[in-house]
Amino acid sequence: FEEVIGDSENISFHPSYVAEQLQLGDCISVDFNSVAFKVIEKSQKYCYAKVLTGGTVGNNKAANLDREINLDPITEKDKKAIKIARGMGITNFALSFANSKEDVAMMRKLVGENSSIISKIESRSGLINLESILELTDEILIDRGDLSRQVELQKIPFFQCIQTFQVFLLQQRHWKHEYLLIPISFFGKASIFSFLYLHGLQV
Repeated sequence: FEEVIGDSENISFHPSYVAEQLQLGDCISVDFNSVAFKVIEKSQKYCYAKVLTGGTVGNNKAANLDREINLDPITEKDKKAIKIARGMGITNFALSFANSKEDVAMMRKLVGENSSIISKIESRSGLINLESILELTDEILIDRGDLSRQVELQKIPFFQCIQTFQVFLLQQRHWKHEYLLIPISFFGKASIFSFLYLHGLQV
């Protein structure tokens, strides 16, 4: 698959191996569902797709597939940028689309043990693997915008509450005087108290 100049009838994905993994029936949305199409034919050099939702696509817009495919968590360009940053004394790094514990481990090897990693949770996989990601990352950031591509927007505050609890339970032994503000309305007061009681926390 070769990259082509995009027009009203052609579109390319970067890196190019993304297109090679497409299968018949795959549905792809671009730029927060402004454009959507479905793969109806595949050859050795390109795919044909049927436009489901027409619109305008700009340069370097994100695309979302309705299933998981293999993507490199850290590109060669990323590795060069990290090397330059470390040479300049930078010690804080953000890992976009942290989908698994292995992704964070790969980042750790590049930035070193003394650097701080902010893992950005931006996908369904990141949510599912959050507990193991927390074992290796220093901080997490919930990107509600990109996350809404795969998770219904109205459900994201609920998952944020769950994630807050997970972080709290993992780190509670180190927290001496901090206060945690929990929006009880998401669960109901009884549910919150039950959750804290079951985990041995005093309310």
